[in-house]
Amino acid sequence: MKRILINISNHPSSKWSEKQKEGWDEIIDIPFPNVSPQNDTAQVVNSVLDFVGKEVTPTVLGLQSKYAGEDYDYSFFIAGEQTFTLYLIMSIKNYYGFVNLAIPTTERKVVEKQEGDKTLKESVFEFVRWREIRL
Repeated sequence: MKRILINISNHPSSKWSEKQKEGWDEIIDIPFPNVSPQNDTAQVVNSVLDFVGKEVTPTVLGLQSKYAGEDYDYSFFIAGEQTFTLYLIMSIKNYYGFVNLAIPTTERKVVEKQEGDKTLKESVFEFVRWREIRL
């Protein structure tokens, strides 16, 4: 079975480690849209519906065409503004009847550096594994 990840985030897979790419036969990057903090909920919902129609649906239909007759499965990694993300997941689930999500898990490592009377903390996130759920 071919495993495909649809990456809807501002974290392009070209910048991922090899470990993070493991297990996926294909990764499709779709940039997460800019969501204005000034938008109300109705505006966000309308933006989600537009995004699904212009970005998500053509991508899924393209996969169905590309892999017609083959055994494949696809999941979504969605990371961005929380209201948009929630409505996007709900919209995909409502449209297709389900949504497979892949969530990267990371180990947060904090590095402290002392510079004179200042303590600087730098967080480094190291990929561990994908956690997959189906809604």
